Amino acid sequence: MTSSVRLGALLAVVMLTAVDAGATTIAQNSSWTVTRTGATQTLRVVAYGDSIFAGYTGTSSICRRAEPLVTGEYSAALSGQNWIIHRRCQSGAVASGIYSRMTSSTDKAFMQDASTRIVMFEMCGNDFLQARSNFKSSTGTCNYSGLDTAASNCRSFTQQAMDFINTTANANTKLKIVMNLHYPGYDADNALSGCTDSTTGQKVNMQDLFLPRLLESDWNTCNYAAQKGFICSDAFAEFMARDYDSNGDGKIDSDAIRYVQGESLANYKARVIALKSTLRDSKFHMINASTTFNYLQSDDTHPSFEGATASTNLGLTTPGGNVTVLFTTAGAYPDGKNPHWNQNGHDRSGWGLNPGGSLTPEKCGNGISNETSWLPSGMAVVEGCDDGNTTNGDGCSSSCTVETGWACSGSPSMCAPICGDGLVTGAEQCDDSNTTAGDGCSATCTVEPGFSCMGHPSTCSAICGDGLVVNGEGCDDHNLANGDGCSSTCTVEQGWHCAGETSVCAPICGDSLIKGTEDCDDGDANGTMQSCCSTSCAFEEKGTSCDDGNACNVDEVCDGTSNQCGGGSPANCDDGNPCTDDTCNPSTGCAHSNNTASCDDGNACTQTDTCHAGTCVGSNPVVCTASDQCHVAGVCDQSTGTCSNPNKADGVTCSDGNACTQSDTCQAGVCTGADPVVCSASDQCHDVGTCDQSTGTCSNPNKTNGSTCDDGNACTQSDTCEAGVCTGAN
Repeated sequence: MTSSVRLGALLAVVMLTAVDAGATTIAQNSSWTVTRTGATQTLRVVAYGDSIFAGYTGTSSICRRAEPLVTGEYSAALSGQNWIIHRRCQSGAVASGIYSRMTSSTDKAFMQDASTRIVMFEMCGNDFLQARSNFKSSTGTCNYSGLDTAASNCRSFTQQAMDFINTTANANTKLKIVMNLHYPGYDADNALSGCTDSTTGQKVNMQDLFLPRLLESDWNTCNYAAQKGFICSDAFAEFMARDYDSNGDGKIDSDAIRYVQGESLANYKARVIALKSTLRDSKFHMINASTTFNYLQSDDTHPSFEGATASTNLGLTTPGGNVTVLFTTAGAYPDGKNPHWNQNGHDRSGWGLNPGGSLTPEKCGNGISNETSWLPSGMAVVEGCDDGNTTNGDGCSSSCTVETGWACSGSPSMCAPICGDGLVTGAEQCDDSNTTAGDGCSATCTVEPGFSCMGHPSTCSAICGDGLVVNGEGCDDHNLANGDGCSSTCTVEQGWHCAGETSVCAPICGDSLIKGTEDCDDGDANGTMQSCCSTSCAFEEKGTSCDDGNACNVDEVCDGTSNQCGGGSPANCDDGNPCTDDTCNPSTGCAHSNNTASCDDGNACTQTDTCHAGTCVGSNPVVCTASDQCHVAGVCDQSTGTCSNPNKADGVTCSDGNACTQSDTCQAGVCTGADPVVCSASDQCHDVGTCDQSTGTCSNPNKTNGSTCDDGNACTQSDTCEAGVCTGAN
């Protein structure tokens, strides 16, 4: 089945509802023939399903133009033939019931007829309806097993139905179609459940619960269809989104949520849920920003329709007869859809076969470019190319689109790879997203000499070891050995210089790296006292003066066989200063640190000498004083530490300590007294006294009693001194 054989938007009604969930199922069959003037044969559509394909409008009535009959109208317009549409439906039935009808001897015979060209079916709506109803009425702890069972049964019977049709339908069958489910009640389900989730302890938003499960079921249906040769009519996309771009993403909303063959389940669900803001309840279908049609009948379950109804009398009557196309046309509709294609539910889901389908001549591959096809949304798709075949990989795909990485023109199309777009196509050897030469991939997308290219876009790398130095290589010495200056990845190894092609590499003397034939390499120290390595990176001759870096050694020499500086003798660090402690640091040499030891400053006049700031400092100096009153203070002799004793000038007043000398002066350093005190008798009864040296006063000694005296009284004849007093007597 080619991709162009597609029933664009075949009935998409998600029966999360059908007849009442618990009602007895009702057989609602019909057989109407869409007639076409000039027809030469009557071809057959056989449709199996529940109340959706039945066209249910009540327990005893159906609409005539249900989705299968609308499909028949499109088929008649496309083929010019009559089409009889046999609807073998069981309203209210779950998937197992639909499968039972399909496989019964009565019903399977309809698809075995030689006139059969289209077989279609839909199922599972009532499985999910019943499970959802039970869940919504539940309380206590949420039990999801009913929903899981509905999904499991849907998967199982959908696959079984496809397999049965594949093995049972007449070989003349051109098109097999399965329809997935839409979601009536979407808005109403945006509410919390009556039960509580056992894990979160919270009530569940039912829309958030049901939508991912419905998407998984729809993906499974379409995925099985792709595997088993069916077309999947995406009811979810037809009913649940607008027919215009409402969110500005550049895609019509209904196309944006459509199933994409080959897409993973996880990606499909993530994509649709990410576009959740664009989803609409089935009964409010917007065909543009201002026009809305109700796609559901008043029961908010079954698709709305246009045209007459017919009685089925609780399944006892099978209505039928000849009918004409409601919207007649001389041939296929010019834009692939009837005038009311998106104005009610059944017209939308029955909207026609692609005009390029299997019932009309193929357009793609006829060598005529720019012919038009139609997307299910009604958007025109113009062929990008047509090279006269339906082979992929030559620039123009099997669906007449220009393949990525190619440019096509003309009719029939001539296609050539686009060099510089990053895709390696056709005869291109590489494509690195540019047309710049010299980077490995040439301006014509061939691999340049010395390069290899891989990937999309091509990543080109130089071929190391071929002797060619090309863009990105630092060298190429025609080998892949390391350690010779040019590495195994054709980069110049550290410590080497390479030039030429094929590269010749030599060590770099003076870079501190010992490479190749070098004996040594001390970098900038080569040829200096700090190294025994010469400027040519060879060992210095034996006996060459050097510096081993130890400042405590002197007179070192090179040994001539290594880069070792040795020998020498210890450095003399004695600075002769008793006020410093002398040490040696290998890094810095002699060091002299100040101490506070006792010392001798060479001055005998300082009595206490100590070290301070590296210098001997004297303190407690000898103080010279005058030795007596006839000497002045002397000066200390620094060599002996004794004081001089100079005399005062002669005649300088002094005190000789004798109060009986009244004029004392210094003479030759001696205090000499003069002008002594002269003592005389104080009266006739006293003798001359003596001077007291401590006081300078004269004593007054009495004369010896009886000494003659004159008391001045002539009346006394015998005057004598008595106790120092002249006493008259007689």
